[in-house]
Amino acid sequence: MPGFKLVEGAHYFCDNGACYCSAHLGYSAKTTGRDISGQKIHRVTKAEMAELETILRGRPACESCRVARK
Repeated sequence: MPGFKLVEGAHYFCDNGACYCSAHLGYSAKTTGRDISGQKIHRVTKAEMAELETILRGRPACESCRVARK
């Protein structure tokens, strides 16, 4: 079974739609690719980020450090 590979600098959607950068994901998410409720986390792709930027009129940012992905 292949392991989860964290992409440094990427943003992820986690439990209840929370958005976190790779530095601020919880331990479970960083090591297993699942949040503490057991749901898979989702890495936000460049295409998704561009679409969200249009919808939100700004880039989604990490809910912990408030840094938006470039």
